[in-house]
Amino acid sequence: MSSYKFLLAGLVPLGVYTLHSISRTNGLFPQLTEACEAKILTDSATTWPTWLQKSPELAGFLVSFFWPLATGAHVTGAFNSLAFVGNSFAMWIVTMIEAGRGGTRGSVISYITIYGLLFQLGGIGVIGPAYLALNLYLSPIPSDPKPSNIAISDLAYLRAVPYALLTGFVLPTLAVALPYPSIISMDTKIAALVFWQAFPLWTSISTYLFKAFFPTELALPADGKKQLPLLRKAYGLGLVLATTSHIAVVSLSMGSIVAPALFRAGVLDDLKLASIFLPTFSMEKIASVGEGGLKFLQWDYAIISLSQIIWAVAQTSKVDRKGLGFSVGNGWIDAALRSAVFGPLGAALTLVWERDEIVLGETAVKKA
Repeated sequence: MSSYKFLLAGLVPLGVYTLHSISRTNGLFPQLTEACEAKILTDSATTWPTWLQKSPELAGFLVSFFWPLATGAHVTGAFNSLAFVGNSFAMWIVTMIEAGRGGTRGSVISYITIYGLLFQLGGIGVIGPAYLALNLYLSPIPSDPKPSNIAISDLAYLRAVPYALLTGFVLPTLAVALPYPSIISMDTKIAALVFWQAFPLWTSISTYLFKAFFPTELALPADGKKQLPLLRKAYGLGLVLATTSHIAVVSLSMGSIVAPALFRAGVLDDLKLASIFLPTFSMEKIASVGEGGLKFLQWDYAIISLSQIIWAVAQTSKVDRKGLGFSVGNGWIDAALRSAVFGPLGAALTLVWERDEIVLGETAVKKA
């Protein structure tokens, strides 16, 4: 298990370098700072609304960063964001479920709202691997995946998870995606961006609100098999959302190669898979905040994807997955193959889902 922790810990300095050091050197952070000082959006023409000018500078900084991505002004960045956020639904629903398990509930790693707000501020490519390494260090589940560690005693919480994801994360994301000025105003678009930043808080609040709608008898020590239907519902939602966005982006990219006549000539290069997903160590000055935002998010997505897969493989290392219908028995190979269909964070979800099916279904064979 120490090798998994070492790998995750090693990704933290990589995240610091690629997200923060490169972003300072290539001009992204200086350009954002200038936009904040001038109180203008990163199109260099639109003044911030009055309410944003009176808000903490951090709000303006984040709006300036995401503006060219959320508006589609930077096409490649918008496609990367679509795939990233869509796959993040899978990551976050796994995170919510893990926080309620018998082996982690009440510990430091169960305070996922703090974790989420931290990675929204510092970059999930830095905070993510650090949190997941801490998770492996503190959680008994990877080394002892027995039903009592994996089961969620509060079934009302488990039943609330998918509804909380929809209201606290998916709906704010859809609000950000609405085009302006055809559907929403610029002020509404900016407000949606600011609101979206705190999705970990909104999902947490939504969870406790939805719990109130469910009968109290659900919040009882649970039989593992009885909670599998609820887990399947939650995992299924996360996987559908992740797969839909991933396939949409990949399909459009492949479509630009197979039928280029359907696309404007100016965006063909922007739609290549390498342009959308492949990060580089380039220090060259960026031409725009949109370009810098893309470079930042490419590393952010790559690092958290690798981190989540490492963590998921560690979670299944003591469970014999051979013989499962969609598994070759090796977590690394399974994750690589499934990433092509579900996206990397969706692939990580499937590994954890399989572990739960085996252990809670009482068909587990623990490895030595």
